[in-house]
Amino acid sequence: MLNSFKKIGQVNPLICVKDRDKYKVCVGNNRFLAGCELGFKEFDIIIVPDENRNKFREIINNYKKIKE
Repeated sequence: MLNSFKKIGQVNPLICVKDRDKYKVCVGNNRFLAGCELGFKEFDIIIVPDENRNKFREIINNYKKIKE
């Protein structure tokens, strides 16, 4: 994950829910951690209203596939 992130950056957004004044990463935790380790300060995210599995699946089905 780290090597891929280093080579091409963030391809797909993190899926988050708003939790008071912060955002909780629900899908993409490894991408978030890899980006943090590489010094990323900002990430592309999609905010969903709640932790709805069907909505997560719908978003993930539209993710871009990458070849390492």
